[in-house]
Amino acid sequence: MAFQMKNLFSILFKTIVDILILTVVLATVIAILPNHLFINLPIDPIAYDTDFIADSLDNWNNLLAQRSLRLLEGHIVGPEAFAETDQHLYTGLADGRLVEIHKSSLKIRDVTTFGKSKDCVENEYRKMTECGRPLGLRFSNDGSLYVIDAFAGLFRVNVTTDVKELIDFKNDEIIGIFNDLVFDRNLNVVYISVSSTKWHLDRVPYSILDYEDTGYVFAYDFDKKVSQVLRKGFRFSNGIEISKDNKYLLIAETDTFTIHKIQMKNIHNALKDNKQIVDNEMEVFAKHLPAEPDNIRIDRNGDVWMGAFLVRTDGKSLRDHLSDWPFVRKTVCRVMYLASLVVDFINTNVTPNPMLQMLAFDLYSGHIAYKFMPKNGGVIKLDANTGKIKQILGSNQFNGISEVLVDSEGDLYFGSFRNQFIGKIERGDY
Repeated sequence: MAFQMKNLFSILFKTIVDILILTVVLATVIAILPNHLFINLPIDPIAYDTDFIADSLDNWNNLLAQRSLRLLEGHIVGPEAFAETDQHLYTGLADGRLVEIHKSSLKIRDVTTFGKSKDCVENEYRKMTECGRPLGLRFSNDGSLYVIDAFAGLFRVNVTTDVKELIDFKNDEIIGIFNDLVFDRNLNVVYISVSSTKWHLDRVPYSILDYEDTGYVFAYDFDKKVSQVLRKGFRFSNGIEISKDNKYLLIAETDTFTIHKIQMKNIHNALKDNKQIVDNEMEVFAKHLPAEPDNIRIDRNGDVWMGAFLVRTDGKSLRDHLSDWPFVRKTVCRVMYLASLVVDFINTNVTPNPMLQMLAFDLYSGHIAYKFMPKNGGVIKLDANTGKIKQILGSNQFNGISEVLVDSEGDLYFGSFRNQFIGKIERGDY
């Protein structure tokens, strides 16, 4: 009996070793295949530094989860960003809709959509390339709501009549993932962040793993009807804001855990001279943040509220550990992509199944990576003058926080491109 058990263990051990060796060999072969064989996966990662990430985070807490109300949970998906009036909150959803939400009754009204397809399903986010994805929202002085759709660009929306108008940037080079916007208070100009020109929004995880630098910020002049690139080379430029004193443009760079600042006088000079911002004209507002910065918004005191996707409460995440291993990241991405093709083939030609369809999308888009991430998300308040952390509201129950809005009544709302609720903490509870 002992001999049989020993023999069985030996066979099992050999089988496991053989599988591991075969997996490593196949993964290596996949990784070294020529790039032209993966036209739909143009990933070419580079190494980068994450040694600044601390082993622990001081003052971490679960207050965001404990003190927040989860509004409309299960009735909406992906409320990414907000704009507000006295009575209403406006947000863009992952299914392509721009909606108006009454703050008291929570009644939802569809305002408009921005995608090309009319065959869109409520709360279905997998068709964003056809149905659109509204991201940044801002009201202008004339009462119009300006909305950035990740695929189509900038729209002017009348929230009373629901009439929308696409703004033509008059520049064929203005392409990519349109992310966020902010109005210049002294000029009839809007500044817009573009996260990437290499990847589409539905495959953002691949862009993050790629660590590529095709992000940029540009200005659109409403009077002259011209667009001008202000600064290139961002590694996923994301939220954009202007400081309360109107001295700086703030730009969140997600991949580098950094928020940059550029003096408005330098930007105005660049617009006047039709030139780009150079290296020595860009400063750091906050760096070595404990999470990737998403959208950034100022409150009435001028402090900056930042949506924090994945807060590093206990040191590096898996993505951070792979920062020095671009070959491994490339292998992982190619394996996910090829697996998506196999699953999609099975679902289409062998045994159609909603679960297989979802798995194929998660693999193709890279969203499957979200399922293996810790649930540590949060919102972070940064000092208006120093950029230092003043407050952290954390959550051990959900991550993916994309934007924080402190409204005119002092209530705090937060959204997420993934979660199915709007978080709210009433004034005095945060």
